[in-house]
Amino acid sequence: MSRMKWMGVVMWLCCVASLGAVPTADTVPLLTRIGSARQPVLHFAVMPYENPAMQIDRYDATLTQLSVGGYYAHQKEAVQLQLGDGAAFGNVDAQAFVRKERFSLWGGAGYEIGKKLDVCFNETSDYELLYPYVMGDSVGGDLASQTYRFHGGFAYTIGQVLLGAEADFRAAFEYRQVDPRPLNIVSDFTMRIGAAMNLAEHYMMGMSLEAGRYKQTNELKFYNELGVPNVLHFTGLGTDYYRFRGSKYGTYYNGYNVGGGFQVNHKGKSGWKAGLTYDYTSVIKIISELNELPLTHLAVHDMAAELAYESGGKCFWGVALLLDNSLRFGTENVFGDAANNVYPQIASAQQYTALQPQITLKGLYGGQSEGSHEWHLNPSVGYRAHHESYASPARSVSLAHVFASVEGGWFHSKGKWALQLDGTAQWDAAVGVSAQMPDVTTIWDTPVYVFLKEEGQHYATLQAKTSVWFLPQAKLALSLSAVYTTRLYMSGNSVHTINCALGLWF
Repeated sequence: MSRMKWMGVVMWLCCVASLGAVPTADTVPLLTRIGSARQPVLHFAVMPYENPAMQIDRYDATLTQLSVGGYYAHQKEAVQLQLGDGAAFGNVDAQAFVRKERFSLWGGAGYEIGKKLDVCFNETSDYELLYPYVMGDSVGGDLASQTYRFHGGFAYTIGQVLLGAEADFRAAFEYRQVDPRPLNIVSDFTMRIGAAMNLAEHYMMGMSLEAGRYKQTNELKFYNELGVPNVLHFTGLGTDYYRFRGSKYGTYYNGYNVGGGFQVNHKGKSGWKAGLTYDYTSVIKIISELNELPLTHLAVHDMAAELAYESGGKCFWGVALLLDNSLRFGTENVFGDAANNVYPQIASAQQYTALQPQITLKGLYGGQSEGSHEWHLNPSVGYRAHHESYASPARSVSLAHVFASVEGGWFHSKGKWALQLDGTAQWDAAVGVSAQMPDVTTIWDTPVYVFLKEEGQHYATLQAKTSVWFLPQAKLALSLSAVYTTRLYMSGNSVHTINCALGLWF
């Protein structure tokens, strides 16, 4: 892994150097550029910016940020056992946006190292992407983790046409040095291209396409000669592929995603925004120890739509409606008797289904003055649901919440200093909880009941954030930021997260 680490460091330096080497002619004061890039109206309705061509004039000026920091998370009781009850990570990050007259460039890189704490019933990375088809046991433990991220893109204007492209790459390495000992290596790459056309004077309309590949090697080893825990290939809601339980620990995931979108964006300070996206993800889980046996297939359909109106200027406001839905279908393959360790596939059955719709209505209101002072309020209300079902033996879980939140912020710069304060409060009220589970339960049903207990109740989420900037010289700023987030459940459970970072801006 040392070779991968050095490659990550070199790529990170090259990425920052290549963007930083682009000559700029920005004469706008640095604190004004920082304040302008953090305007709430730029982050209110963001779906049009999933088209890289529309990124060309998202920000007014060139800005680069380097940061080093870390975060710590602790749950009094684990909300989802497969994700653990806490985390401790350090990270470095670089982000840059270069604005020129006819084109824009952007890019970034990051490295994160730390531990996920007390992960149980899951020995596979990227649980939220791959569930329910993960490998796990009842022992678990802390999981060491390293992640590298790189992204970059460009947008260019040719007459009335805008063209753009961007790419994202993530590599992750997770392991444990005591039994059970998973060794997981992840690579995830996505490429997006987009085009847009100016319509009349105030609008642009465009389309985007994306495609990507996903791979994960997921191997598990035991060195204890006195015995090993039972290892399962989970198939959803406490079930597992019983035929291959207990001994086949070498697996990998092979997947891809394709998608596209339609976007409308305004070019001035005020106007309509709209977006419609669809993404399809397909992942096959393969047991490599059984001659590349294709155990399961996961198909995920993600759909989203957004309609918003924004009014900019010294007094700005906006309103937006967002619709999201995720459909997840799991298919298990059926195999005949093995011949020379080869299992012939004789059938397949769709056993697992999950549905997660959400609707959100949000608003924005605030005021600003030339990038030196800004305040805003951002209220929202919405509804979301979570439904999972397994065909045979029949099991199902359903949850529903209505939520309301308000986020507020204040930014002010004067001389060599700038300060930003932000706060968020959200209340989630459970309006429906139901489950169909077997009368006789096993230890493998534990994650289902824990999830129902914690997520099937009311809870409040509070967040406070502060950032301060200081200019030792006109074209260089130092920053310090801290974020504290807590979630308080009616049962008495609580989740706490602290995130701190030192930054360098130019």
